[in-house]
Amino acid sequence: MSELFRNKRVLVLGKGVSGIAAAKAVEQGGGDAVLYDDYDFTPSSYTQIGYLALSVDCEYDFAVVSPSIEESNPAVKLLRSKGIPVLSEPDLGYLLCPSPIIAVTGTNGKTTVVSMTAHLLQTAGIKGVACGNIGVPFCEVAPTLGKNDVAVVEMSSYQLEQSTRFQADYSAVTNVKVDHLARHGSMQAYFDCKARLTQSTKRGYALNLDERLPVRGDIECYGYSLRRQDCFCFVNDGAIFIRDKGSVRKVIDSGDLPVGGDHNLLDAMCALSLCCLYSGYDTRFAEGLATYRAEPMRCQRITDTKPYVFNDSKATNLAATISALNTIKGTVALIMGGYDKGESFVDFFASLPGFVSDVVLIGASAERLYSEAEQAQAQDKFVIALDMEAAVRIALSSGADNVLFSPASSSFDHYSGYLERGKAFERIVAKLYS
Repeated sequence: MSELFRNKRVLVLGKGVSGIAAAKAVEQGGGDAVLYDDYDFTPSSYTQIGYLALSVDCEYDFAVVSPSIEESNPAVKLLRSKGIPVLSEPDLGYLLCPSPIIAVTGTNGKTTVVSMTAHLLQTAGIKGVACGNIGVPFCEVAPTLGKNDVAVVEMSSYQLEQSTRFQADYSAVTNVKVDHLARHGSMQAYFDCKARLTQSTKRGYALNLDERLPVRGDIECYGYSLRRQDCFCFVNDGAIFIRDKGSVRKVIDSGDLPVGGDHNLLDAMCALSLCCLYSGYDTRFAEGLATYRAEPMRCQRITDTKPYVFNDSKATNLAATISALNTIKGTVALIMGGYDKGESFVDFFASLPGFVSDVVLIGASAERLYSEAEQAQAQDKFVIALDMEAAVRIALSSGADNVLFSPASSSFDHYSGYLERGKAFERIVAKLYS
């Protein structure tokens, strides 16, 4: 790694995965990283400070803030009052990245699109590396890339809210649904965070024409749609088509995609459009679509006999849960709840699909969700479980054809993330299922 940060003193706020990766990148780049965290003072190889020490010594060249650290944090306020630049972890990755960048955000589908885009590129002989909010920090991956590789970066609204330097060469916003209102305060503020990605993109973007999303006319745009055919990528007679060099080309039958449902079809079209923006159409992209394997814990069936059990721990908002329900056949016992992000469920509960026979509520949001079920006069189907194991026991004994764990809430009431939550669910199912 070049010594980009030589003799720079850098404060890294947050000791999670992003923070540790940022501190490592700073020190490998010749700088001195100091870790700040409000609560976590477990041992580290880096110098660590709290707010009192920061208030006494606030002499830094710049700071890097982790996604969990909000703008209202006293440390962030102090840094800004001193005129110290505050960067996001993706900003740091951008400064270190020699390769083109494809970035994806959206309420739902962004992880699938990122992993699918990287897979399609790899199938076509291009080293596409999935990173960012998908699990591996961008600033950790960026220095390992060459100029002919591609960084495929998942960006969350938290990361976009914080970013001032990051720019993608190509980008996509998959969709914008109600989510993260507790953090952003309003849907408009949340939408504006997502729109930042397209607004800062350098060369081109893929646009979901079935959603109301930000549009730019000054860079290349490849539109895709399930409902329209007057665009770059579209569906006709059960197959995905693109417009390639003035002609229409069939890419793949939708039935040959290994993932089902309209939401996965849209994700495939988004990934295909991004790859075509980057390199032009390659016939190997069809092979990539056919061989892609779904991300774990995204409506993943984990049992082979009835009742079928689905792990959809990645569903952290209601729109994702609705998508999961639309892909399952037969009656469903739904397990939902978790960290309360402030999204209203009343309308959903009032129009709950008839095939949902039971709803088991868990987590910090359980009491509020039950209250909203009462408002919707749907409480007869609802029960609150004491914990995850109790919820699984209730759902398995319901007599439904399927058990769907789709929380429609984030995991931070009891878990570090959706992966830890999903693994806990799978362990309990393995223990109880028969």
